[in-house]
Amino acid sequence: MPEFLPFSKAVDWSTKTPLFLGREVDTYDPPIDYKDVSGLTIPSAQAGKGLAYSLDGMYMAVTTGTNSPYLYIYKRVSEGVFIKLDNPTELPPSGTNGVALSPDGTYLVVTHNTSPFITMYKRSGDTFTKLAISGTPSTAYGCEFSSDGVYLSVAHANSPYITIYKRSGDTFTKLSNPSILPNGAALGCSFSADGIYLSVASNTSPFITMYKRSGDTFTKLADPSILPDGSAKDCSFSADGVYLAVAHDVGVVTVYKRSGDTFTKLDFPVAWVATTPYPYACAFSPDGNYLAIGGQNISPTFLMFKRDGDTFSPLTSVARIFSVVYGMKFSPDSAFIAIAHNGTPYISLLKGSGELPYLQAEVIGSGYLCSLPPGTYRLTVDGALKPWEIRTEDTEVNLFPFRFNTSVKVSSYTPADQFKTQAMVVLD
Repeated sequence: MPEFLPFSKAVDWSTKTPLFLGREVDTYDPPIDYKDVSGLTIPSAQAGKGLAYSLDGMYMAVTTGTNSPYLYIYKRVSEGVFIKLDNPTELPPSGTNGVALSPDGTYLVVTHNTSPFITMYKRSGDTFTKLAISGTPSTAYGCEFSSDGVYLSVAHANSPYITIYKRSGDTFTKLSNPSILPNGAALGCSFSADGIYLSVASNTSPFITMYKRSGDTFTKLADPSILPDGSAKDCSFSADGVYLAVAHDVGVVTVYKRSGDTFTKLDFPVAWVATTPYPYACAFSPDGNYLAIGGQNISPTFLMFKRDGDTFSPLTSVARIFSVVYGMKFSPDSAFIAIAHNGTPYISLLKGSGELPYLQAEVIGSGYLCSLPPGTYRLTVDGALKPWEIRTEDTEVNLFPFRFNTSVKVSSYTPADQFKTQAMVVLD
C-alpha cells in the first residue's frame, strides 16, 4: 500500500517525522529545439504510416505501406536507439494504417485495409502473439486506447464509422454504438486522458464529433459553434484534456479549448504555405507544451508549435520538409518525436535539446532536513493519482530539486505555488 505524505512536509526517513519543507520558489521551462538523430532500423522501401509508443517508452510500433510485414516493432535499448524485434508469427493480412499500444505496453492493435480490418496482439517479453478480436465492418484507420487500457476506439470507413471495445483480460467486446454517429467516414480518434471524452475526426460535416462517456455509454455532445473548415484526418487531445487539435483540409488545423462539455475554437497562427492541403496527422506532446502537425501539400510538411497558455507559436527551427507525413508520435518524456513519412528513410527520429521542465524548491527556517532515498516518486493532486513522476537527481538529495519525468501521458505541470496545498508525494 503506498504511503501518502503532504508534499509541503519533509520526512526524516529513520523516524518519519514530518518537517516543514518551506515554499516552492520557481519553475523552469527551458527552450527546446529538435535535432535529427539516427537510431532506427529503417523499413525497406515502405512509407511509414502510423506510430505508437508504450508509456514506459520501451516499445515503439510503426505501420507501413503495402509490403509485408506491414508492421515494425522496436525496443529501446538506450536513449534514442531502438532495435527491431522479430516479426509476430501471424502478421496483419494487408497494408496497415493506424496502430496503438495499450498504456502498459501489453496490447498492440493494428488497423488495415482488408477484413477483419484490425489485428490485436498481446506482448509477453519481446514476443507479440495474435489475439482473437471481432473486426470492424470496413477499412479501419485511426485507433487509440484509453489511458487505463480498458477502452479501445477504432475509426473506420463505413457506418457506424466508430467502433468502441471494452477490454476484460484478453477479451475485447464491442460496445453498443453511440445513438448518434459521425456523419461520414472516420479517419482518426482520440481519448482524453481521463477516458471521459472521445473525439472522432471524419470527412463529412461537422468533421469532428465529440462524445462523453458515462459507464460504457458514449453520448454525443453539441457540436462546437465554429467547425473545422474541411475534411478532418486526425485529432489529438492534450494530456490534461483541455485542448483538442484537429488536422483537416483547407485550414490545416483547428484547436479547441474545452470547458466542461463545451469546445471553443482558439486563434491559431498560420505558419505554412498551402495550396490544397492534406494534413494527415497531429499530436500533442505528453507534457502538453508542444503540438506537431504533418501532411501533404503544405510547406513545410512537418511543423511544431509551442503552447503558452492558449497561445501557440511556431518553432521554425523544428520545421522539416518531407514528401508526405502520415503520422507522428512523441516519446512519453517528450524528448523525442518519431515521424512516419513516404520517403527515405521512412521514419525520422528527432531529439529535443535542452532540459525537461523542473520545479525548484528551497527550505525556509531551521531544523533538521532529511534526505529521501534515490528513486522515483509519483504525485497526487487533490487526492487523485496523476501520471506525473518526480525523481531525485543525485545519489541522495535533500528533497530538492525535483524534476518532472513525464514518462506517461501527462498535462503541463501545475504552477509551483499550487503544489504546497494540493499535492502529495506517493511513496511506494
